[in-house]
Amino acid sequence: LLLDILAKHNVKATFFLIGQYVQQRREIVRRIVTEGHEIGNHTFSHPNLALSSRGKLLQEILLCEASLHIAKVDPASLKCELRVEMRQGPPQTPSASEVKEQIQHVRQLSATRLFRPPFGARRPHTLRLARELGYTPVMWSVTCFDWKETTADRVERHAIRQIRGGDVILMHDGGHTHLGANRRATIEATDRLISRYKNEGFEFVTIPAMMSSSS
Repeated sequence: LLLDILAKHNVKATFFLIGQYVQQRREIVRRIVTEGHEIGNHTFSHPNLALSSRGKLLQEILLCEASLHIAKVDPASLKCELRVEMRQGPPQTPSASEVKEQIQHVRQLSATRLFRPPFGARRPHTLRLARELGYTPVMWSVTCFDWKETTADRVERHAIRQIRGGDVILMHDGGHTHLGANRRATIEATDRLISRYKNEGFEFVTIPAMMSSSS
């Protein structure tokens, strides 16, 4: 597991998690949190938010947040609420009062305050609504092109070509279409990159730690 590599190097990372897979592998979420890593909201089903309505966006964020919270504390009331949400039909455009109510609900859950839109795709209202819900949108500056079949050498080369310091590095520990994607190349490359850049004096930190040091 990628978590084993991070533990080996005593490095903390930030994981942006997809809600529907959180539901299936809650034990991994608990391990991520227990070992001191940060988590972020990456929507429930990983849709292209540039093509999504405000109602769909709100539903995706809320369902993911509920999934993350359940994975951490597992209250029966939230399980029931999540099932009800999932039985609903196509999301409607929420009224201002409904959005306000949902904002209060999300802030009470407080599993994470970080949000990343799938594929990086968004429209102006996407990040605006995320901020209204209390999230800090987080993008990236280094991409390793590891969401498709690749090799550790290629992943490493992509990273080395872009890393300058102060970067947010995008890597994938799974796939967005199904569980069980082969990420051995990413795991091996992560091991190499941490060793390489630690030897050069770089430090690896979580997104909140990075934001805190720059404020």
